[in-house]
Amino acid sequence: MKLENVDRISKVVLTGSIALAATFLAVRAADAQPLQPAPASAPAEQQPHNGLFAYLDVNGDGFVTRAEADRIKGFNKVFLEADDNRDGRLSRDEFIKAQSIYDRVRARTMFDDSLITAKVKAALVKETDLKSLALHVETFDGQVILTGRVNSPAQAQRIERVVASITGVAAVKSALITRDAS
Repeated sequence: MKLENVDRISKVVLTGSIALAATFLAVRAADAQPLQPAPASAPAEQQPHNGLFAYLDVNGDGFVTRAEADRIKGFNKVFLEADDNRDGRLSRDEFIKAQSIYDRVRARTMFDDSLITAKVKAALVKETDLKSLALHVETFDGQVILTGRVNSPAQAQRIERVVASITGVAAVKSALITRDAS
């Protein structure tokens, strides 16, 4: 693989990691901020129950709209399931349901990715001429990213074919470097 492709893949992975870290830090910062109590006249269902609710409720009306939910990647996907009264916004109780669904989806995705990574590593170990290679395998949303050094372009192609054949692998991104190309 050419060095330009490796740099491009590395930049994509790094950019995604930075975006994920920034979102995590923003959510954690919002959770750490003390909430201002709502006026005594505000109904209980309009009072935010935690920092994430307050973070998403940009206009402070005590509800999270679909547009506001867009601030957290993937949160909009659970919005409809949690919006029990179908009014296009989440009350505090609906938000708790949405957050629970969102957390389950994220946990399932991480588990699935870990399982795929384990399957890939096991498959590569089964291949006698590949098991001695120092390869690094990461999986994000079903996309397997391969890094490390291989002996030849043919070996890199073989590794990519083995990985692509594994159930659950959505795509293979190879950043493998051929030893003779260094």
